[in-house]
Amino acid sequence: MSGGGPVSEWREVALGEIAEIAVGPAFKSAEFTDDGADVRLLRGVNVGVGAISWSATKYWPSDRAADLERYRVRVGDVILAMDRPWIDAGLKVAAVRSGDVPSLLVQRVARLRARGEVHQPFLRAVVGTNQFAEYLKGVTSGTAVPHISAGDIQRFSLQVPSAATQRRIAAILSTFDELIEINERRIELLEDLARSFYREWFVRFRFPGHTEVDFIDTELGLIPGGWLTTSLGDLAETVVDGANVDELDSEAPYIGLEHLPRRRTTLQAWGGSESITSRKVRFRRGDTLFGKIRPYFHKVVWAPFDGAASSDTVVFRSLGETDAALVNSILSSDGLVAVSVATSNGTKMPRANPAALLAYSLALPTPGSRLLLQFERAAKAWLDSAASLVANNRELAATRDLLLPRLVTGRLDITDIDLGGLLPPDAA
Repeated sequence: MSGGGPVSEWREVALGEIAEIAVGPAFKSAEFTDDGADVRLLRGVNVGVGAISWSATKYWPSDRAADLERYRVRVGDVILAMDRPWIDAGLKVAAVRSGDVPSLLVQRVARLRARGEVHQPFLRAVVGTNQFAEYLKGVTSGTAVPHISAGDIQRFSLQVPSAATQRRIAAILSTFDELIEINERRIELLEDLARSFYREWFVRFRFPGHTEVDFIDTELGLIPGGWLTTSLGDLAETVVDGANVDELDSEAPYIGLEHLPRRRTTLQAWGGSESITSRKVRFRRGDTLFGKIRPYFHKVVWAPFDGAASSDTVVFRSLGETDAALVNSILSSDGLVAVSVATSNGTKMPRANPAALLAYSLALPTPGSRLLLQFERAAKAWLDSAASLVANNRELAATRDLLLPRLVTGRLDITDIDLGGLLPPDAA
C-alpha cells in the first residue's frame, strides 16, 4: 500500500485496537417519555444510512440521567445499529452531528471513538467503506432479528497509516461530507417551508389579506367567507395502475415501505426493479406516496420521478394540473395523518383506509383562485428543489464512496496533492 504514503507507515490492526466500542444500557421502555425537555435516547430506529433521524424520538427523564454520562454521545462519534444493521439503502451507520446532541446511547446501538494516534474522521471513513459493510454482512447472525455483536465489530481488520496521512485523507473526505450536510440542512428547510406555508394559509387561515375577510360558521367550524368545504377526493384519486417486474424498465426506481422516511416529504433512498418480485403500483413524478402500514409513522413523500411502489404504499394523484403540491401538503399534514390513524384497519399491524383519506374534509378557496395558484407555485418549487438537492447529494456520495476505499487503503496517491486550507493549521 503505497498510494497514501510510504509503505512502511501503514500497519494492519484490528478495529478494537484503535477504537473504543461502547454499547448503551437496557433502558426500560415503560419509563420512556415524550417530553422534549428530557434527554433524547439514540435508538436503533434513529440510526439511518449516513445520518441520524429524530422523527421517532423517545426521551429519558433528565433527573435520572446524571449517572449516565458515560453513555452520552458527542459530535463526531460514529454510531452503528447492531440489530437489523442492514436495510436496502445500506449499512445503518452515521456520525453524530451538532443537532444530534445531547442524547444517550441505548442497548444494541454501538458508539465508536478513535483512540491512540488514530483520528476520529479517519475512523469514520473506515466504517464507511464497502469492506467494513461486507465484513459485517458476513458475521451478521440471527433470522428473526439479524444482529451483530461488539466483538464482531472489534475483530474487523484494517490498515492504518501515519497521523499526517490520516489527516490528509480525512480532509478530502470531509469536504464531500460537509457539502452533503449543507444540502441536507437546505432540504429540511425547504420541507419546513412547505409544511409551514400550508399550515398558515389553509389550517390557521393566516393567508395574505385574511384580516379583511369575514369568517362564516360551517360544519368544519369558522372558515373564510367565499371558501368552500371540500374533501381530498375532490382533488385527488388513488392509483391502481399495476405492473409486473417484466413490464418495467430494468432501471426503474422501486419504492418500498422501508424507503419512505418518517415525517419527511423528500425521498432520500430507493431501490431498483431487480428487487421487485411481485406486482407493484406504478407512480408518476408529482404523485404522493403514502405509507399504508402503521400510518402513525407519518410516511408521506413527494415522488420526484416515475417508478413503481410497494403495494403497502398508497399512490395519490392530483386530478388537476395545478394541485399536485397542494395534495402532497394535505396528505402530509398532521390533521390528515391523525385521521388515517383513527380510521385504520387492524390492531397488530394497522393499515390506512384510502377511502377514509379521500373523504378527509377541509376548507379551500375556489378552484383556480390566485391564492391556490400562489401556493402551488411556491410549494412545488420547494419540493422540486429539495428533490434536486437529494440527487446532488447522491452524486457527491457516489464520488466520495469511489474515493473512500482507495484513500483508506493507500491505493490512491495523495502525497503531492495541495490540500491548502482543507487541513488544520497544525497539519498543513
